[in-house]
Amino acid sequence: MLNWTTALWLVAVVGMVLGGAVIVDLEEREKFSRLVASNLHAASEQLSLNAEAAVAPCRVLMHGGDDITALADAFLAVESLSTGIVERKVEGWLVRPGHLTGLASPDFSIGPGQVRLSTAAAALHWGTAHNWPVSPLSKRELSEQLLSVCGSRLMIRLILEMLIQKDEKSTTPLDRRSIASLARLYNGQATTSGDEGTVANHIYRELIYHVFQDLRFRRRKAHIFGAKQADRS
Repeated sequence: MLNWTTALWLVAVVGMVLGGAVIVDLEEREKFSRLVASNLHAASEQLSLNAEAAVAPCRVLMHGGDDITALADAFLAVESLSTGIVERKVEGWLVRPGHLTGLASPDFSIGPGQVRLSTAAAALHWGTAHNWPVSPLSKRELSEQLLSVCGSRLMIRLILEMLIQKDEKSTTPLDRRSIASLARLYNGQATTSGDEGTVANHIYRELIYHVFQDLRFRRRKAHIFGAKQADRS
């Protein structure tokens, strides 16, 4: 049986580990922020590589290779920068107790894609109405999906499809203008004001655009290379 001294020691150790993880995570994000400020293209390339690694296990769940999938992965990569590892754990701790107690979960942005539960629910409703292959989900199932990389990726893609259909400016083929419009809608930036907010929003939209372009180029190149290899064999 643990005594108070041992318990306090364990709490202190856990606190030190968590504190160290937070510090390391903040330093890494600050380092990347400096890279964004100094070399946007290098930052975008790094994010696209991160996205490829993150979604590699998810590809069997989606029709990979199309432009909207690449755009969804770009959003996933950029949105993942907004919260650290510990913050994402806290999001889960805040959402899951509601499912156990029957209380309503708070409607805030969660998971790697930073998607609101209400937005995800609206996208599912839209997908059902437009004959998309989606299944109804309970609030618990929906929040669990949003907290995972693969589930968040699926939902981002559905949200983008919904926004493209609803917004006249966000038409395909996807270009800088349409992606900027989608980024405003996705991130709720239409009402953001102030000089600092304007700069942050511009960087956000540019990152989305450049990561998307890099992912699309990589995947088309890989597709062409794969086709040539298949022809040779």
